[in-house]
Amino acid sequence: MVIVNFIANLLTTLSVTFFIIGVFGRRSKMIEQMPLAEQYFLRFALSVLASGSLLNVLTFSAPHPTEVVLNLGVGLLFTWAAYFHWKYFVAKK
Repeated sequence: MVIVNFIANLLTTLSVTFFIIGVFGRRSKMIEQMPLAEQYFLRFALSVLASGSLLNVLTFSAPHPTEVVLNLGVGLLFTWAAYFHWKYFVAKK
């Protein structure tokens, strides 16, 4: 379970990082129209998620099996989100 959790958290760290770069790393009309408070809240939330996952990777944590499943789900979800955002919003331009 420790190895699965390690992989899940590494996947989350990388995919959220790529998602942040995809969303905030270029000029986006949709993001620029959002109120500044919403932009900073989104940046903060994504940064906390990526940081927490990275800390789990670095500490090689061994949580309860249900948390491992949750971490795997978050990692897979953000992998899909980063890919989807890249494919339909970044690469099309």
